[in-house]
Amino acid sequence: METKLQLEIKNVLNQFPDQVFLEPKGSNLLEQDKWKQDFLLSLSDNPNLEVLSENEHVRLLGIKFYTDVSELKDEFREDFKAKLFEN
Repeated sequence: METKLQLEIKNVLNQFPDQVFLEPKGSNLLEQDKWKQDFLLSLSDNPNLEVLSENEHVRLLGIKFYTDVSELKDEFREDFKAKLFEN
């Protein structure tokens, strides 16, 4: 069974919530589910995405897959930090 995680984080600097989508992925499914990671990553930079929410200032962020493959784990950490703490 796959676990999907969704976080909602309130950005302290601008008081708008960030909705973060990330997914742990076993190394056996990385290639098969590449389309899903591409979709998650597209959430962060799609200017045509319309947020249907009571708060129009929600920022949607998709993060690379979290996996136990060490070099990909590092990519996950970097993507997570860049999108949540450096933007």
